[in-house]
Amino acid sequence: MKSAEKLVMFMEKKADIIAKKLSKEYIKDLQRIFDDALEVGWTADRFSVAVYNKYKNMFFNAEDRKELLELPDDVAERLYMWLAKTIIFKEDGGVQFGTCIFSRTPAETTKGCEKCKYGVRHGRCFYTYADHFSDYGVIWIESRKYGINLPVEFSNSFYVKLIEELEKNEGGIDELSKKINSFHAGKKGQDN
Repeated sequence: MKSAEKLVMFMEKKADIIAKKLSKEYIKDLQRIFDDALEVGWTADRFSVAVYNKYKNMFFNAEDRKELLELPDDVAERLYMWLAKTIIFKEDGGVQFGTCIFSRTPAETTKGCEKCKYGVRHGRCFYTYADHFSDYGVIWIESRKYGINLPVEFSNSFYVKLIEELEKNEGGIDELSKKINSFHAGKKGQDN
């Protein structure tokens, strides 16, 4: 599997969990709207899917997927190696800079958050002010409102299991660790 595909699967898994957790709690808050939707012919399943898709697309949408899949192979591999190294060796977790693929693309590392393509599509990640809301900010606020602790949901052990899943057909995490070490040994002096 290509590194870009692994990056997409990584982001889709995170988006899936955010969508499942938040949509479940959000639906509880929307009983009146749900009742109205049923009156106009929506099924409960259709309503649930619509709310789930709202959150999933807030975190990772078709344009995000396209951006990752269009990365040159060497850039995608560098990003995947950085991500795996951060998770396996630095034991990072949570939903923050240490696990943000988009903040590490070549353009973003030199231009910062203001020019991040993900940030252009979704708003800067940590903006939660009334006039500068971002999708991430909404997810963060709503997750806290519903008692969902995203740093706990996306713990280092969660990420390690996800990397193991992505690597199961390619020699496993031990083989990946060796690959990371040799990859970064050849990149001395560069951004690792």
